[in-house]
Amino acid sequence: MFKSCVVAQDVWNYLGWHWLSGDASPLTEQICSEFRRKKQEHLEVLLWGCWALWNERNLRVWEGKSSSLQQFTTRARAFVEGWKQVNERAIEGRSKQDGRSGIAVWSSPKEGVWKLNVDAAVRKNICGFGWCVRDHGGGFLAGAASKWPGSLTPLMAKLASIREALGWLKEVGGTSVVLESDSMGAISEILDGSSSSAAGLLRDDINNLAKSFTHIPFSHIRRSTNKPAHLLARAACSLSDSQFWHYSHPSFI
Repeated sequence: MFKSCVVAQDVWNYLGWHWLSGDASPLTEQICSEFRRKKQEHLEVLLWGCWALWNERNLRVWEGKSSSLQQFTTRARAFVEGWKQVNERAIEGRSKQDGRSGIAVWSSPKEGVWKLNVDAAVRKNICGFGWCVRDHGGGFLAGAASKWPGSLTPLMAKLASIREALGWLKEVGGTSVVLESDSMGAISEILDGSSSSAAGLLRDDINNLAKSFTHIPFSHIRRSTNKPAHLLARAACSLSDSQFWHYSHPSFI
């Protein structure tokens, strides 16, 4: 059902994976091939796509419900993003228990380069975006807690916060920046994503904004390293309006 089913073929085509829907080789063979090639982003799409197809099949058979392609892929991506965050926290917790130096520490950028840490918090019918800019000496340059009305999946919220942060940084004149996020899903989507879904539209916006900077690598970091941005994002959900700070950071971070 994961390849010959018409719905499955529509899903793979919707995600831009035309080669998968048209490939006659067994799905298990393709999964093994992705393992050998170490294409993590391809393997993730295969696995969450198969999980979502099976879940959709059960909904249709047992409850008579069906979803649009966009609803289908959004729900599946949200599941994977949540799984990644839980898995990352579990790995970090094991490192602490084993006594290893598994706690990542914020590292300063090179002189003349800013470091932009970004995060998002998702609440019922509202999202909070937070970002923090520091220089090579660790000095606080600017920060923001931006409120976003409406409901987004964790992945969409993380991507939207990155887009908003880059748009803001472009306006204030940043040129050479290192961007960090604790969302592996968002960073993977920006660097290697090929979907044509709503996440793909945000990815394209981000990559277009990135062209405004002379230097802007995107990096995935641990949640513990991204704490200031996380606190700003969480605070944004309870603010009456967006707030911005320059050179003097708020007391709660």
